[in-house]
Amino acid sequence: MTTNFDHFYLTDPALIEEIKQGFVGTYLRYADPAWVSSEAGQAEIHREIADKYNQCVRYIFPWLYTTGDDFRDKVVMEIGCGTGSKAAAFAQICQTVYGCDYSGPHVEAARLRTQAMGLQNVHLFHLPDGEFLEQMEQTVKRVDIVLLYAVLEHLTLEERLSTLRRAWGLLREGGLMLIAETPNRLLPWDYHTSRLPFFNMLPDDLALLYADKSPRPYFAEALRQSADPHESLARQGRGVSYHEFELALGDLDFLGRSIVADSYDVNILNFETISPDELILKDFIRREKLVIPPAFTRYWLKLILQKQPAGEGQPLAVPLTPTLLDSAGLAYDGEYTILTRAGSWVSYGLPPTARELVLGINRHPHNNGLCRIESDQGQTLLELDLYQIEQEASPHWHGDQYFRLELPADTTRVTATNHSTQAERQVWLKYLHSR
Repeated sequence: MTTNFDHFYLTDPALIEEIKQGFVGTYLRYADPAWVSSEAGQAEIHREIADKYNQCVRYIFPWLYTTGDDFRDKVVMEIGCGTGSKAAAFAQICQTVYGCDYSGPHVEAARLRTQAMGLQNVHLFHLPDGEFLEQMEQTVKRVDIVLLYAVLEHLTLEERLSTLRRAWGLLREGGLMLIAETPNRLLPWDYHTSRLPFFNMLPDDLALLYADKSPRPYFAEALRQSADPHESLARQGRGVSYHEFELALGDLDFLGRSIVADSYDVNILNFETISPDELILKDFIRREKLVIPPAFTRYWLKLILQKQPAGEGQPLAVPLTPTLLDSAGLAYDGEYTILTRAGSWVSYGLPPTARELVLGINRHPHNNGLCRIESDQGQTLLELDLYQIEQEASPHWHGDQYFRLELPADTTRVTATNHSTQAERQVWLKYLHSR
């Protein structure tokens, strides 16, 4: 099956307007009309209607297809379908989609979306997760794909463990559980809920007391107004980590063997670039010789687990550090390795098992040189005219662009060179890893 998804994008203005009218009449029926018509309101509505759907098509579909080449006969179960952006997207490539949400307005908006798009293979239910899972266990009995997209963080601990166990139980052998957009409690910033550092690491009682420090005043106000602040805190969103998966599904060795795709894949890196915080966490795990899969070191958990995979799971992404370098022509700003002039170079040793290389390049006004990546056997693996890339850069490029390179057999080293003919042109390297 083709992996060109361009024809799935939601771009038709008339269709977007039809979905928008349904969204405003259901999910936003009680919203302030002034906000709905404001620039901020319209931007948020477009994000919910079109951007989330198109991001799934642009980044999640290619990532999913690294695990298989045909999903047309697959049955999908989405827990926490929201306003239907992912259900509608997956309905384009799968046979049937079942989804639920505990919020009636969300489900109403999702139904109107799928009707507007002419999707007859989507079945949505206004049910709490537990009741939906019970219904699926009694009727459908087995599914091929479970979607947990931006949902685990809104569940209590008991609900998280139960949902993971029961959803895993519904998967057929070889079925996939796709986790996405779930904040990681092991990273310092809480970008999801409080916008505070270390907030996800606080026990709930301390987090409730500290919530007033949040730059989002309505967050703390919602907690104060709630009859059950602990549940309100859970519903607004708390970080998740490998601990829930280990308790619900199996030990860390089992999880490592079950993960068949993670967010170090080039498709996800081009959506969410690597941060220094993530590399620090990953390096800590390496230094302490912990067996925690790298999938659990990103700010937003994105991973695909396969029930009883045929292979050994996803090979580990090993970050590379320079082993040989042209020190006179290099600079490092804490995040980027900069080849400051024509002819400067940096070399990276590879593990003996390396079969692919992922390279990140920064989009920077001074990053306009010619970057050449060569193997120790003298083969040119990649040549990038960064000036040309800058001129043609997609508006979706977040500032870094990642490339995946197949490594020739027996490659033990790669070298990046600023191959420009003009001395002042630079090359900014963001990140390299091998698998």
